[in-house]
Amino acid sequence: MKLYELVIVLHPSLSTEDAQDLIGKVEALFPGGVNQKDEIGYQTVYNVKGIVKGGKAYFVSYLLHIDPTILPDVRQKLSLMKGLVRTLFLSTTAKVPFHTFDDLNTAFAEKVAAVAAKDKKGSKSRKSVVEVVANTETKDLEDVEVVIEDNDESAE
Repeated sequence: MKLYELVIVLHPSLSTEDAQDLIGKVEALFPGGVNQKDEIGYQTVYNVKGIVKGGKAYFVSYLLHIDPTILPDVRQKLSLMKGLVRTLFLSTTAKVPFHTFDDLNTAFAEKVAAVAAKDKKGSKSRKSVVEVVANTETKDLEDVEVVIEDNDESAE
């Protein structure tokens, strides 16, 4: 048995009931069960085939113990499920904690607030604040990669 993180992306056209049914089918594929689950929810996506640029898709992340020999079979079954836009398996270890989306957002907000509090004159641009946050170590999280996309080009 090996530890994996699985991230699935569901098509936004699915109704809430259909999405929950699909999530149940995905979870049923794992005989060892799901160790942890994080229903991230709807997030804006770009460059995903079948979804309008700037559209929203539903994300769910799992921490699983699975036998690596059944992984190809599970991947094939996932690829045949209608409504799943993307799936991603990541090999991990017990040393790497499973972070929820809310934990990462909270850590980011705390870092931005700390940088803003140090910058009383407001001399730092938003870009430099993001760079400082991305390069600082967090207390509870090992490595947090901060990615921000600005849609408003006039803000620069």
